[in-house]
Amino acid sequence: MRLLFIGFVLTVIAGCANQQTSEQIARVAAADKAKKAVGYQCKKVHPTGTSIPRIFCTTQAQRDQLEQESKVGFRNMRKPTLSSHIGG
Repeated sequence: MRLLFIGFVLTVIAGCANQQTSEQIARVAAADKAKKAVGYQCKKVHPTGTSIPRIFCTTQAQRDQLEQESKVGFRNMRKPTLSSHIGG
């Protein structure tokens, strides 16, 4: 009988520990809404030299900035350099 009572008490305690309050649920919902508002996304990336993927999370603004920097870098890479024309 004693073991049955202890098992019941442990079950009740475990059940209470797993319940979320409405405040916690609202907080999680607000965080999800904020992530969607800024375009928060995560994706798996496999870095060179490893087979272990890493999670890479960015906002829409960060992805836009990275795209702009990539375009500028590509344009600069395609420009002829001065040193190739000097001393020809």
